[in-house]
Amino acid sequence: MPRKGLQPGQNNISNCTAHDHGKTPGKRGHTWSLQWHANVDGVTKRHMTKVTDATRAEVYAAANRRFAELMALSRLPGDGTWDQFKPMDAFVRDVCIPTVRENNYGRKLRDRTVDAYVRCLTRYAEQVEGLRIADAIVPASLERCFKSIAVSSGNPTAKQTAKVVSRYVMGLLVKNRVIEFNPMRQYSVETTVDEVRDVDVADERTLLPAERKRVVEHLLSLDPSSPARKRWTAEQMTAKRSNVIDMTLVQATCGLRISEVRQLTRASVKDDGRRLTLTVSPSASKTHKGRVVPVMDLRVADRIIERLNRLPGDPDTLLFPSPVSNTVWDARNVSKAMRSFYDELSEDLGIPLLARVSTHVWRRVLNSEWANLGVPVERRAAYFGQSSEVNTRYYTDLVDLDPLEALVKDRM
Repeated sequence: MPRKGLQPGQNNISNCTAHDHGKTPGKRGHTWSLQWHANVDGVTKRHMTKVTDATRAEVYAAANRRFAELMALSRLPGDGTWDQFKPMDAFVRDVCIPTVRENNYGRKLRDRTVDAYVRCLTRYAEQVEGLRIADAIVPASLERCFKSIAVSSGNPTAKQTAKVVSRYVMGLLVKNRVIEFNPMRQYSVETTVDEVRDVDVADERTLLPAERKRVVEHLLSLDPSSPARKRWTAEQMTAKRSNVIDMTLVQATCGLRISEVRQLTRASVKDDGRRLTLTVSPSASKTHKGRVVPVMDLRVADRIIERLNRLPGDPDTLLFPSPVSNTVWDARNVSKAMRSFYDELSEDLGIPLLARVSTHVWRRVLNSEWANLGVPVERRAAYFGQSSEVNTRYYTDLVDLDPLEALVKDRM
C-alpha cells in the first residue's frame, strides 16, 4: 500500500521489496535488508530491518516483529489501552489526576500543592475536552488552550497551568511511551495574552474592600512555623513562610510593588513616634524615583517593628532576606512562593480571584478603594509611585501624609 494511505496501526511491509546482499560469509543463508514504513502514532515513519544468514521470509518476519514491538511500546497499560487516539481529557482525569493525588510521580507533595495541581489539571481537561491526545499535543493546540485560560483566568493562572501540564501530563505521556518527547520542551509555546482593558474584566479582577480586609486579618492570624522539607531545614521553611506572610501584608496595606518590598532594608523603615514609614529608594522603584510610604495599618506597623527586633542592627540588613542567605531574595523564587501562597489563600478564604492574580493586585485594590473614598488622583499617583509630572523628587513628602491618612486610615 502507498505510504500516504497508511492509517494509525498500519504498515506496508508486505508491499516492500527485500534486497538480497548475497551469501553471508561463512554461513549457509544470505544477508537481507528491507526498508518499510509504518504509522504507529499518527505519523508515518521509515524503518529498516536487516538480517544475516537468513531467508527472504525471515526478513519479512523480523520486520513484522519489530512493528509489533513499536505498537506495544506506543500503548500505556491501565484500566484500558491508552494511545494517541484516545481522548486527552480522559487521560488527564483517569491517569494524571490520580497520579498527582497519590503523590507517586517522583516526589511527595503537600496537600495544598496537590489541590493546586489538581485545579490546574481539571482546568486543562475542560479545555481539551473532545480532543484526541494526538491533536492536543500539537504546539498550536497547546498555545490556544493556555491562551484561552489566560483570557478567562489571567496570565499567572495560565503560566501555572502550563507548568503543571508539562510535568504531569506531557511527562506521563512520555514516561509511558504514549508520545516520544515533551512538545512543551521541544517547542516554544506561548501561554499569555495582552491584558484585557475592558472595564468589566478589570472590576472582576479587583478584590472588594471587605475581601482585602479578610485577607489582612487572616494573614495576621497565621502561624509561620513550618516543618523541614527536602533540602530545606525547618528554620528555612519557617523563614520562607514568614516572609510571604509579611510581604503580602505590606503589599495589601501599603501597595508596594513586590520588587520594592524585596529590597527594603532596616534603613528603609522610619518611626518618628507618630507614624511608621517605608522609604522606597530610586534604585528599587520601577520608575527610578523614590518615595516615602506610610504604614497606616497599625497592626502591620507592629509586625514590621517585631521583625526589625529580630534582625541584625546593620542599616543595610534586608527586611525580607532570602530564607537561605542574607542576600536579596531571588525574584523568580519569590514569584513561585507567592503563587503557591495565593493558591492557599484562595482555598482557605474562598476567594477564587486570588488563584488568578499576581501580587500586583493590591495596587489595583487600594487604588480603587481610595478613589471611591475621594482621594485625588494626583495624591494616589504620588503614593503608588506612578509616573506623574508633579513627581519631581520623592513622590510623597511627609508633609503630605496627614490629609491622606485622614481619608483612608480608619478604613484600613
